[in-house]
Amino acid sequence: MTVENLWDYVRWLQLKANIYDDMAGKKLLVDMSVWLHRLVSVFALEAVQGNYDKVLAKLTQMVDRFLNRGVTLVCIFDPAKEQTNRERQAARLVALADAKLKLSEGDEAGARNAAKKAASIDSDLVYRVVHEV
Repeated sequence: MTVENLWDYVRWLQLKANIYDDMAGKKLLVDMSVWLHRLVSVFALEAVQGNYDKVLAKLTQMVDRFLNRGVTLVCIFDPAKEQTNRERQAARLVALADAKLKLSEGDEAGARNAAKKAASIDSDLVYRVVHEV
């Protein structure tokens, strides 16, 4: 289930806090797609090859930091609209080709930058997050 314009409904809940200490014993709403996009970007070269092991390991570490401090996480996945997904997918394909070219030329830094633009959150990653984390 998706909640359209979710942020409009929960914005009033936003607060500035030392997230680990101040949230102990409380519930925290987490848009998992934000965390996943961040981690997929960090581990972009692996992610564009379908290897999400480092993404899942780091995500598990992040979740555990909250749970070990008594924070209850309420995790949501808010998928993008179909048209938005099509536009993003087209841009990702161009970036993936660029990443492969740069990697074949030995330009690892350039390949990593292009891979960040090519990396995406696919259904396999979401499935693994739901079942492993």
